[in-house]
Amino acid sequence: MVDLSSQRLNNVTPAIKGGPSSLEWSGWVAVGLLVLGLVLATGWNQMEIMNLKYEIEEFRAQNRELRDENAAYRAEYQSLIDPEKIAEKAREMGLIAANQPQVTILHTLVPPQASGRLVARVRSQPDTLRE
Repeated sequence: MVDLSSQRLNNVTPAIKGGPSSLEWSGWVAVGLLVLGLVLATGWNQMEIMNLKYEIEEFRAQNRELRDENAAYRAEYQSLIDPEKIAEKAREMGLIAANQPQVTILHTLVPPQASGRLVARVRSQPDTLRE
């Protein structure tokens, strides 16, 4: 057994032999470069995020303008297809509305029951002018 009461402890400073080795230096340089790369990458990402936010706001403003323009075009379209407005514009241009639709009735030579086909012939009619 060892008697610790009679032992004496001395602190000894380690002997430095020319500083840290090249392996220690290369390790610290690698860590420093890694930290610097992470800081630069984070800064670049933040800058890209801000640029994208500005672009999004520009697109939102452009979208609002296009929606307003679209609404104006829809209102103009609705006013242009209004039958009363069309008739009014036609009267201003000197056009008149047709009185009745013209229907021509075709007479068959052979009744459809006799043959399965419908046959029509042209009858010349005198030209009439309507006023």
